[in-house]
Amino acid sequence: VSTPITVVIRVTASDDLQVCLGDFNNDGDVNLCDFGAFGAAFGTTDSDPNYFAPADFDNDGDVDLGDFGAFGANFGCTRGGA
Repeated sequence: VSTPITVVIRVTASDDLQVCLGDFNNDGDVNLCDFGAFGAAFGTTDSDPNYFAPADFDNDGDVDLGDFGAFGANFGCTRGGA
């Protein structure tokens, strides 16, 4: 049985600090490099060796379509502007 959930992520930052969720390599933007890291983790659970907790946006123990939606919503984000 699957139950839909809504995930709300709120980040408070100063005006000079832009946080890009999904910027796994911390280079300032969410791009194809980060997508590669997400893709490698997609379909894993917290018991898998390739599980990457930062890609589990909803912290439910797996990297699935819900997490892909969150990653996609942040794709293209750059520090200093979206």
